[in-house]
Order: sequence, then C-alpha cells, then structure tokens
Amino acid sequence: MNEHSRSHDKASKSSSSRTGGETQVKSGGYNLGSVLLQMSTIISPEQLGEAQQMARQTGMDVLKMLTMNGYINEKTARLAKDAAFVVRQDVFDEEQVAQALYRAVKEGIELEQALAVMSSAGQVQAVRAKTSYTPLSELLILAGILQSGELKSYQATANETGLPLGRVITHAGVVNPESVMAALCAQVYEREGYFHKDELVLILTTCYRKSMSFQDALDFHNKAIPEEALQVRLGEILTQCGLVPRNAVISALELSLLRGTPLGQELVSMGQIKEEALEKALLIKELVRKGRLADEHVPAIVRRVVISGQDSEVAMGEVAAMVLDDSDFDSLDRVLCYSGITQEALIVPIRLSLSENAPFMEYLAALVDKQIIDEKCALAAARVLYLVRLDALSGDQAVSLLKYCREYQTSVDQAMDKLH
Repeated sequence: MNEHSRSHDKASKSSSSRTGGETQVKSGGYNLGSVLLQMSTIISPEQLGEAQQMARQTGMDVLKMLTMNGYINEKTARLAKDAAFVVRQDVFDEEQVAQALYRAVKEGIELEQALAVMSSAGQVQAVRAKTSYTPLSELLILAGILQSGELKSYQATANETGLPLGRVITHAGVVNPESVMAALCAQVYEREGYFHKDELVLILTTCYRKSMSFQDALDFHNKAIPEEALQVRLGEILTQCGLVPRNAVISALELSLLRGTPLGQELVSMGQIKEEALEKALLIKELVRKGRLADEHVPAIVRRVVISGQDSEVAMGEVAAMVLDDSDFDSLDRVLCYSGITQEALIVPIRLSLSENAPFMEYLAALVDKQIIDEKCALAAARVLYLVRLDALSGDQAVSLLKYCREYQTSVDQAMDKLH
C-alpha cells in the first residue's frame, strides 16, 4: 500500500496539468492511463519513468512504450485507456479507478465490470455526476446555425410534443441534419470534458459555414482528441456506411445525452440496428483505437462485414489491397520472400509482365493466378503491409507475423492479439 500511496501522490501532482477540461493524452507527454497503472501498482515508478523518458525521445505514446518494453500487454494498455476515460468523466476519482483497474487486470475482466462489482460491494462510490454540457439551443445560436427568433417556434413545438429539440429541427428541414448532429457531438465532447464551450462553438461554426462534418472541422482546427473519444464517432460511422439513417442517430444521440447511456444501446432499443450488427461495428471501430485501422477506412469495412456479411479477414485484406499502390511492390516482394513463402526467382517474371503503373491489386491477383501464393496468403500480405503503413508494425515484424499466420493458419489480427 505504501507504493500505491506514493504513486497516488505523484499522480496527483501530475494531474494538476489537467484542470479546466483541457485534458489531452499526447504522444510523449502526460499520459493519465500510465499513471493509473502506477497507482494500481501494476507497474513500478521506475518502469513508468523509463517509459516516459523513451516516449519523449521517440514521440510515441507512454502506454505504447510500456507495451513494447514488455511491462504490460496490449489488453492492459487498453484497460488503462478505459480507466483514463472514466477519470475524465469525473464520476469516480483516480484512486477508485486505479483500484478497479488493478482488479480488472488481475481477474481478466473489463473495467466496467470491475467498477460495477466494487460499487455493489460499497468499495467505490461515485463522487459526482458527469460534467454538464451547453444546451443544444444555445450551441446552435452561438454557431450562427439558427437565429433566436427561429429557435422559439422549434422550442415551442418540442415542449408541446415532448420530442427532443434536435429531432424537431431536423424534421422542419430548415437546418441540414449534419449541423444538428455536429451540435450533438459537441455536447458529448463537452460533457466528457475534452473541449471548452468556446472551442466547440468555433468548431461548430466551421461545420456550418464550410459544410464540414464535426470530425473534419476538428482536423481543420488541429484539435486532437484522445483515442478513447473515438467512441462518439460511432453514429457518424453508421450513417456513412448507410447502416442507420442520420435522423435516427440524431434521436439516439439526444436520448444518450439525456440518459447517460451509450449511443449503441439507444439505437438497439429504437430498433435501428441489431445487437449483433452493432457488436461487429464496435469491434471494427476498436481497431482504430488499437492503431490497426485508419479512421477513414472504417465505413468501408463496416459495409463489407455488417451489411454484406463478408468475413472480416477478407474485408480487411481487400480494403488494404485497394489502399496500397505500386510503391508497395518492393515491400510485398520482401515479406513474401523473407517469410519463406516464395522465392524471388518466381515472382520477378510476374512483376515484369505487369503494365506500367499497375495497381497493387493487379500484382497481387497475378501472384494468385500463377499459384505463387493462395488468396488467403495474398490478403494477409496486404493486411500486414497496410499495418506497416500505419506504423503499427515494422518491416521485420510484418515478415514474422506473415510467417506465423501461415504456420498456424490464423488471421493477421488474431495473430497480433495472440503475440501481444
């Protein structure tokens, strides 16, 4: 317990940099998740200090350095990120969340389960409700999306019918649904403490004037958000891939804000999406948090897996093959030869037969057609090269991973989970 207390003192000093709702987990800087790991005694102060120093030198995230050094595994890193997210909601204090994190790691359960069990036993207690957020009406006026005079009639309709304001405005057809949805997203970000109201108004104004999505406006203003906040993009993803209508997402977002429930739960309750489909979408989105999938490719994967029923391994490989280009030909040759799958003498004639500027998919298909590799291997090779592009793997790791997949007949992502 002394080590735990000392860790807590250090964490308290570090947490002074998080006041005012400006928390940002940045590469190489303060990382709440890693401090919670120290507070819970899962890692030692020396291990944390070493990882922080390496993070500053490399520009990588502290949790990633802890994982690479073998002090924690990938699941523990994810639980630490979940713990940081809970702390930012200001429902439980750091000490309580650290205790729950310790329990989740030791018992192999999710953080939410650990908190629920400890709450029932009276071992943890919520210190206060989630942070408040600016009313939707105020955000719409401040961003110039609606005038106060226009808003009065909509508010009156909402009061008379009992319908949420966002739904009333959307049905009126005066304001485009994207602007209303962006304002609701802003409420979520403010409630969770990621941004101040003034920042969100600026972002919303950009959404409205430049016809941008909320995510694009964040990028426009160079506003980075912690990985944990990617969960609020679920609604955007579901609409982009055509799985759920935007109006339904708007309604679900409002209900989620009012009840403090997950967006996905509200969509299932409304009958807009089946639980099985939601779970598949969430698993795909989880790959973004793990650094294994670029945000812009999520809708394409969701469409293939959830709507078309395609196997996730196939979908990942096909999308990867479409993203890669002729600049990746050399990398493909290396991973195939160095992993022992084929020999350079066999693939050189095939590559020379390709037309100038041939797409990556054409080269991959030619290798399969000539029976140099089978289709499963081709998709796995594309997937590992895609991960190299994302800096999720080094070139040597890609070779080892492809060799492992071939030997044990497993997918790339299953192999990564296993090896981590």
